[in-house]
Amino acid sequence: MHYLEDKNILFIAPSFHGLQNKIFDEMTRLGGNVDYYDERPKNDFFTKVSIRLKLNFLISQKIKNYYKNILKNTEQKQYNYIFIINIEAMPEMILKKFKEQQTNAKLVLYMWDSLELKTISKNMLNLFDETFTFDYKDSEQRSMNFLDLFYTKEYENIAEKEIKYDFCFIGTIHGDRYELLNKIREQVEKEGMKVYYYLFMPSRIMFWMRKLFDKSFKKISYNEVKFHSLGTKNIVEVMNQSRVVIDLSYKNQRGLSMRTFEVLGAKKKLMTTHDRIKKYDFYCSNNIFIINKNLIEIDKDFLYVEYKELDSDIYKKYTLESWVKRVLC
Repeated sequence: MHYLEDKNILFIAPSFHGLQNKIFDEMTRLGGNVDYYDERPKNDFFTKVSIRLKLNFLISQKIKNYYKNILKNTEQKQYNYIFIINIEAMPEMILKKFKEQQTNAKLVLYMWDSLELKTISKNMLNLFDETFTFDYKDSEQRSMNFLDLFYTKEYENIAEKEIKYDFCFIGTIHGDRYELLNKIREQVEKEGMKVYYYLFMPSRIMFWMRKLFDKSFKKISYNEVKFHSLGTKNIVEVMNQSRVVIDLSYKNQRGLSMRTFEVLGAKKKLMTTHDRIKKYDFYCSNNIFIINKNLIEIDKDFLYVEYKELDSDIYKKYTLESWVKRVLC
């Protein structure tokens, strides 16, 4: 029997590098009947920036019309779960209408951003039956369930190909990432090691705005940045060809990144700036090297220490399947 057999799920989540599709597919695989809607009415630059800068009033009518259509589309169906990720665009009154419309549904929220970045979400936590967060501080301060992110099946036991790179970095450029990455590159290239890096920005407009107003972008060349996502297939390919994957956390980021768990699932080595990783059951000095942001020192020997296989239950714990089962329990 499938875990979610005969369960109707209204799934509302932002479009983010296709993750919403992976979660949708997993819920469906587990037997759920899933209806998906983007949490944002559109994914154009103006809409995203208005929401990100908490200027929802600029697009309030667009948001209201969008959610009125969802309410109309779903009013004749009875859901067992209303599952929302990173609530940000949805107004509080709309969430209340979903509660009124779906009286038998369990409302579940998962935040994969910290609440200090999504302050509009704070006032709506009490409307949910259960809330989860990847941020341990939010879990302590807001009585939310702490639940880490996950990795998808593409990263499970990927077959290692001929090594081309000693290190690889694939990620969005923000804050001090560029400066840190350059310091790492200088060190490893001086030692004759090879680094693959893919610096991503979601739009050219955003890049030039950051160049104008963000001093951390002053030294970044336009030619160094890519404006289309590398995609899971290509990320897996690069990981296959690399000894170590670099993860540089956001400034003040408390939860572990998605990349951390992808590397775990792929059974590859990780070099990260997130020192809280030492508290995790999968931490092993053979597999994980922690960088001090204030004093970048790369241990060349870490490249060649044999990867230590972990207990199978640890790998299973951080799969998308386990994550879905925990959220929709």
